[in-house]
Amino acid sequence: MTAYRRTSGRIEPSPPYRFPNRHPADKSDARAARPYQAMPSPLDAALSAVDAAPRDHVLLRRNGRFFMALPADREAALRTLRLYQPQRPKAVMAMCGVRCLAATGLHRMFLPKLPGIGGKVVLNPEFSGCLAGSAGVLLGSPEHRVQRAILSYRTKEGWEVAKLAFGEEGRSVVAGEHAALQSMPIGMPGIPQSLGLHHAEEFSMLRLPFLDGDALMPRQDMRGMDLLEAWVRELPAKPACDFPEWSAIRMALETSDAGKRALEQLADRTLRPVIRHGDFARWNLLGRKDGSLAAIDWEWGHPEGMPGLDLVHLFAQDARLVHQLKPDAVVRAVLDALSAPRCREYLERTGWGDDLLLPIIASIAWKQGASHQENAEMLEASVSVFR
Repeated sequence: MTAYRRTSGRIEPSPPYRFPNRHPADKSDARAARPYQAMPSPLDAALSAVDAAPRDHVLLRRNGRFFMALPADREAALRTLRLYQPQRPKAVMAMCGVRCLAATGLHRMFLPKLPGIGGKVVLNPEFSGCLAGSAGVLLGSPEHRVQRAILSYRTKEGWEVAKLAFGEEGRSVVAGEHAALQSMPIGMPGIPQSLGLHHAEEFSMLRLPFLDGDALMPRQDMRGMDLLEAWVRELPAKPACDFPEWSAIRMALETSDAGKRALEQLADRTLRPVIRHGDFARWNLLGRKDGSLAAIDWEWGHPEGMPGLDLVHLFAQDARLVHQLKPDAVVRAVLDALSAPRCREYLERTGWGDDLLLPIIASIAWKQGASHQENAEMLEASVSVFR
């Protein structure tokens, strides 16, 4: 499945990414004498997807593991750093320091070097548009079921990003996002265009435009309503059970009596289709210089999804991951957020009426039933009113 796994506290690469021409760093260099045997080879694999130039990168470490490779070029390094959107204050401050180093070119002096002499992975279809030395990479969490990486790099036409996912399941994930983006109606705001899907022996790669912008800050989440309102489709309303999310919702709710009663209430709803993003969190929404918003990470996107799921997720993710509230407190926080007039108007327009709890249950159940998140405790808290 995935090409890399965490073992005994470190990341172990699978054999296909041990390039025969790699050599250890010069032990005479104090910075290069760091323990590179723990360095994850996905960094090399990701860079080799687009750039065959000799490696001239430095590494960043988080939670004891290398997770980012910055190119020597200052602009390219700053572009790579924009791929990472930390939410905790300590991480935000640390990244500010790294950005200051990169802006002056000092990152090349104070951070450990990436060993290796380069190499190029064969892609199908071929891609050779990356300008040498411009590529940087951010690794996904090794605890995810599918190992991932994000690249930024420059072409003659401008800057791009590429999403890599390893293994057969990763290939399906990337192909699914490519298909989702291609299925979106033309002219809808905030949706990037897929620039191409490429495959290698052990991973697949989706190319996308590099979207300049900053992730929404705390207490800016209501700006997400700009996109959600624009994504309501001019299509006939239909029963909730006819939406693509229904099977996952049913699977999650059928496991308890309270869930079954909530499911009966949901089945009576007639709702308007919307563009569903699927991971509509604040950090996946970029505020651009012209005042518009763009959404990134369309892995779970759908052109005719159930309304309200993204709206609930927008508030629930901050409550769960940033404020780290307990499940019942998350539900209360989302109920409070949905009581805002703009949210109420959206829910009324899409068929939910004045019921604020049912869309919360539907959103949590879908994420749980589709195995996107482990939401069992939060789902139990949301359906407790039906006991």
